[in-house]
Amino acid sequence: MVKEQLISLDVNASTDEIVGKLAAAGYVVLRNLIDTDEIAAIQAELREDIEKTPFGSGDFVGQKTRRTHTVLTNSRSAGRLALQSSVISVLQEILGPFCNKFQLSSAVAISLGSGESRQEFHRDDLVYPFKHPAKQQSVVTVIWALDEFTQDNGATLVIPGSHLWDDHLQPNPSDAIAAVMPRGSALILLGSVYHAGGANKTSAVRAGLLYGYCLGWLRQEQNQYLTIPPSEAKYLPKELQQLIGYTLHEPFLGWYDLQDPSVVLDDYVQGSRGAQDLVIESESGVVQRADITRS
Repeated sequence: MVKEQLISLDVNASTDEIVGKLAAAGYVVLRNLIDTDEIAAIQAELREDIEKTPFGSGDFVGQKTRRTHTVLTNSRSAGRLALQSSVISVLQEILGPFCNKFQLSSAVAISLGSGESRQEFHRDDLVYPFKHPAKQQSVVTVIWALDEFTQDNGATLVIPGSHLWDDHLQPNPSDAIAAVMPRGSALILLGSVYHAGGANKTSAVRAGLLYGYCLGWLRQEQNQYLTIPPSEAKYLPKELQQLIGYTLHEPFLGWYDLQDPSVVLDDYVQGSRGAQDLVIESESGVVQRADITRS
């Protein structure tokens, strides 16, 4: 049986084309979305954090792999990448119909060390109790290639079409293909597709940056409010503040002291302002008031 060819699109691919490939195969590679200067900036800003990160202590996280979670705290360049326009447009089509706004669920720099073994195949939406297959996707994962991803250095392995499987069908590693891609490219995965980090058979580290996005009404996999507390988040761009969760999900999910949670970024103290109605009473449905949100 001949394996499927890797689905790989160039930087000029339309959102509709990307979404169509995702619907059919569960993944797509977008080549050369960012240039080498952006990659170098991210690597320079995260170098010290990565060097201080211990290796993992389990087969799933990798015993020769460093997983660094201080990405958005210490790298403004990585923060801008989380908002990359092509990716955000795809997320609006995949997650947008099922929530008022999607959010960043996890952010991790993955340094796959020499001699690392293949990871167990898994779905990234396994943290939520949803059945498969489903029209509604709860998670989309984006893996950025900070180094070239090759067959030998542990390129992510994907099983095409597995997002359409039910929960009883188990993955066979022989069905997987390697998401090889040049530096600056991105692999977009639906949370319901089976995939795994490959084995690194080279003498060099293979670096990637993973962002997981989820529906805005779900709990984030990584606790963003501890990873990036208000004292740190206040210095981030407004769009990134909102993406990591410092905003209400309409009509009033996630409030703080009956205010939009973004008030904590402006030195708001609990109880310093009386509670406000979060809905417009004259509306037929529950609608959030525009004057309490940050547009």
